Amino acid sequence: MHALLQRQLRRYLDGVDLTAAPWPAFLEAVDQSYLEAEIDRNLVETAMEISSHELLQANAELRGLVQAFPDLILHVDGDGRITSCRGRATRAFAVPTGGLVGQALRDFFRAGEQAAFDRAMVAAREPGAVVTVEHTSDDRRPAVHEMRLAAIGEGTVVAIVRDVTDTRRSEDLRLAKEGAEAASRAKSAFLANMSHELRTPLNAILGYSEMLAEEAPADMREDLQRIHGSGRHLLQVINAMLDIARIEAGMVRVEIDAVEVRAFAAEAVAAVRTAATQKGLTLDVTIGAGVHVIQTDRVKLLQVLRNLLANAVKFTERGHVTLGVEAAEADGRPGVVFAVRDSGIGIPGEMLARLFQDFAQVDESTTRRFGGTGLGLALCRRLCGLLGGRVAVESTFGAGSTFTVWVPLAGVADADAEAATRLVHTGDAA
Repeated sequence: MHALLQRQLRRYLDGVDLTAAPWPAFLEAVDQSYLEAEIDRNLVETAMEISSHELLQANAELRGLVQAFPDLILHVDGDGRITSCRGRATRAFAVPTGGLVGQALRDFFRAGEQAAFDRAMVAAREPGAVVTVEHTSDDRRPAVHEMRLAAIGEGTVVAIVRDVTDTRRSEDLRLAKEGAEAASRAKSAFLANMSHELRTPLNAILGYSEMLAEEAPADMREDLQRIHGSGRHLLQVINAMLDIARIEAGMVRVEIDAVEVRAFAAEAVAAVRTAATQKGLTLDVTIGAGVHVIQTDRVKLLQVLRNLLANAVKFTERGHVTLGVEAAEADGRPGVVFAVRDSGIGIPGEMLARLFQDFAQVDESTTRRFGGTGLGLALCRRLCGLLGGRVAVESTFGAGSTFTVWVPLAGVADADAEAATRLVHTGDAA
């Protein structure tokens, strides 16, 4: 019999014969009820212990989340005053966390922002509403904060404050970058479309000056030849500028053909052989074993090599210029390297990093001595990017330079077209 039932019987029914009917059956039923109640009580206590443990664990997790939360969480009463705060203080609320309690949230806003805050607080008290309002600090380097307001009880609003300064600045920089790129493309398209208007009158000047020089008296011939030479130089500058503009405007297509390397290298060297001979330079071509045919844009690659060879001859007073061709892999892709080596004046080490930039020159004295605009190597870099390749340089000042052009053996696949275009614009091809 249940212990509690025994105590109650001794207290209230002491002296009563509980063996006589109907007591035994009644007491048996009551005892069973006591046992069932005991079992139920134990189950309830166990459930309460489990629930209490889970609740403590949930509270601990919630505290951890709030501590790690990058935002500041404020509770605001019906009068607009902060009643509690959690999370990390931002530059907008640069006071101890406890010091925020009791402050009017409206006072943290600039005068020009307070009306918008008032409207947001009214709208946030609507059921289910979440309202966003911006706050800007008064620091010398203003911080921008996004504040989200929502009602969580009668008259109480929760405000979640997030510092979005870096995000807004990044967005501003992105928009400025896109605007600059759009302006650059417009400029490039304009220059590319000016090709006919610039070249046609200049070709006329060159033609007439050459014709007049043939028939003019001896005392005028030298002046006309100077006009013709200056015109040719100007045409070269215009051609380089227009080529760069057309590439940046996306108006240049890559035409892939089979190129026989040995004949191609001989053609590239032939363009500068006369100039090299006049200066007494040795001009050689070496072709490595296993290099026969490549798939590339013949015209563009020839333009690159002629430019590099012409520079090598121009900046070499004595010695040699060599074009070497060898098979080479880059980034796991098979390809061919064209190396233009010379024994010329070389390039200072501090100049190498920016040599392929637009209008880059070694120094003023070199420009006065040899001429040039600094566009040739910049154009080479862009053309190599279009071909899916790259151009690089090694040089010792006073002892010569080696320019290497690597192009893929199989040309630029369609899938690589966008990557090649990025190389042209970012300069990673150099």
